[in-house]
Amino acid sequence: MRTSVVTPGDTDTSDQLRTGTVHGILYETVHGTLYETVHGTLYDTVHGTLYGVVQGTVHGILYETVHGILYDTVHGTLYDTVHGTLYDTL
Repeated sequence: MRTSVVTPGDTDTSDQLRTGTVHGILYETVHGTLYETVHGTLYDTVHGTLYGVVQGTVHGILYETVHGILYDTVHGTLYDTVHGTLYDTL
């Protein structure tokens, strides 16, 4: 893992996690896509939406994004982060 400053819209061709701060905002690249971490939510800063398959933690809970849908993989709860609708996957 390496740490460096990145700018919005950047991509990282490596599979390494790259983090940095731009104007006080934390950015991460996961498998070549740049994400912006805001209140524990990973955003694709190129398209402005959640994108791909990414794992993150929010208040110690593991989350995954799959095609823009955020899953709580611990409790089995599905959150549609675009429309703000709550679904129960169990």
